[in-house]
Amino acid sequence: MKRTFQHLVATLLVFGVPAFSQPNRLTEVERDEGYVLLFDGSSLDGWDGNPDLWSVQDGSIVGSSDSHPVDTNTFLIYRKSFDDFVLRLEVRLRNGNSGIQFRSEHLPGPGWIVRGYQADLSYAGARSAWGNFYEERGRGRSLMATEDEGWRRAKDIVVHQGWNRYEIRAEGNRVRLTLNGKVTFDGTDDRTKAGIVAIQLHAGPAMRVECRSIRIRPLWASARDGLPSASGPLLTWRVPGPRPRGDCRRTLHTSAQGQHDRSGANGRFQSRRPCRQRG
Repeated sequence: MKRTFQHLVATLLVFGVPAFSQPNRLTEVERDEGYVLLFDGSSLDGWDGNPDLWSVQDGSIVGSSDSHPVDTNTFLIYRKSFDDFVLRLEVRLRNGNSGIQFRSEHLPGPGWIVRGYQADLSYAGARSAWGNFYEERGRGRSLMATEDEGWRRAKDIVVHQGWNRYEIRAEGNRVRLTLNGKVTFDGTDDRTKAGIVAIQLHAGPAMRVECRSIRIRPLWASARDGLPSASGPLLTWRVPGPRPRGDCRRTLHTSAQGQHDRSGANGRFQSRRPCRQRG
């Protein structure tokens, strides 16, 4: 009963988003907060990976090695780099091992090989990794206080073979992972402050992972490199630097799905409202 209740709460309440809200759409709250979608629900525009392994099915990014075994971890890579941000997504793992890379590096050479931070997820009994903070091709699980720090917090709330909601917050040297509304890791590391986002397909036995509703909110100056092009209403980003005498904000035009526009006639930074001077 306790486990069933926890799953119900995780499904219905995490992030304050209705459990059955339409996938790959931003809520009004998220739009106002400045989130944008990295996945449009119908194509892999903006992403790069092995087409034999990655596809879009029923509104989800699907990575599968059922028909094409892999002997080296491979990734679907988003082509933009981010520094400080909040990243949210829904992920479903049929079996095996996957993870969400962030502040990572696409290594040179053949294939789609990545090194860097990872919000881990895997089914492996006592070695399962949901909720763990991991470094791919680096320090592994040693970034945590114990090798199962995240998993110990996540194991009672993971929806096995169902949809789970992951949130990754990276700001300065601090990283916080939240799974189904529960913080599983909160700590600091100084190795890297920016990099790519990617989805892992692990080497070994055939596996399948699905992701949808992938959205990101750049923090402070993170929006400077640009995001997918579209047009539509306005979203707000905080202007870098202190605001001791006002409440100035800047905005970008976005589509209804939350993808912003830097190329259209109204795609420049604009003031959403005048500053409210204090004192």
